[in-house]
Parts: sequence; C-alpha cells; structure tokens
Amino acid sequence: MLDMILQQLQMTIEAPNQGNAKIMEVQFVLCGLVQVIMVRVGHNVETAVAERIVAMIVQSFQQHQRVTEAGLIAYQGVCIGLKERVPIREFGQYIYNALEQQDDEDVTRVAIGLVIDIADGLREQVAQYLSSLVPHMLNVLRNEKRKQDTKLAAI
Repeated sequence: MLDMILQQLQMTIEAPNQGNAKIMEVQFVLCGLVQVIMVRVGHNVETAVAERIVAMIVQSFQQHQRVTEAGLIAYQGVCIGLKERVPIREFGQYIYNALEQQDDEDVTRVAIGLVIDIADGLREQVAQYLSSLVPHMLNVLRNEKRKQDTKLAAI
C-alpha cells in the first residue's frame, strides 16, 4: 500500500501545472497517509524507502518553492517510524526554514514537533544536531510576532 501512495505522490510532483491548489490538496492527503503508515509500520520499512520518501518531500518543497505542512507531516511519520534510522542530514535545512517561516505558524509548530520527534528517535545521537537546532528554536521564542501557542510548543 505504501508503494502505491508513493507512486501517487510522485505523480503529483511530476504533474504539469494542474493548478497549485489542487496539487497541494492531493499532496496533503497523500502525505497524511504516508505519516499514518510510517507511524504504524515504519520500523519494518527499509531505510532506502524512507530516503525515497524524504527525496519526494524535498521535491514537493521545491515544486511549491516553500516548506509545506503536508511535507513536514509525512516526514514526521518517517521520524516516528524509523526512530534512530531517520535520515535527517538531507532534511535539516528544511526544518530550519520551517522554524524561521514568519507567515505560517502551523508550519512552524509542525517543525517544532519534528524537533521533538527527532530527539525522541535519535536519543543520545541528537546531540550532534543540537548546536544547529537550538538557535532556531530560540529565535522562535525571541520573536515578538510569534503566537503564544507556537512559543509554548518551542518551550
């Protein structure tokens, strides 16, 4: 089933301009399915499949020229499902971008949740990423324009 969903997701990424809103809507649904499947059976998924998912999420971000909530949700499933095997190096810059996004609080809150999921999955191994993640989290807390619930999530 995961393979079928990934094929559909790839088709939306490769689709010629069918209307950005329609593509985003379909991707949101497909990414939600990826999240649920990865949370449930991610421990059985090969790392290569997870890397394929991450590559598609990145392609989606490039397609829309921004970090999307749908992509972050799919990546959240990868984080929870794969735990210590989560491919973070390729995805780190997108988490930073999401944490710094000023115009979409939902994306920032999902990114904050990702930091928590990554820390939970990587456990002690997360130390190597803290020097990069913590400054972005502190920027969320320092920003006067951020909503209170976003700041609370960052705490």
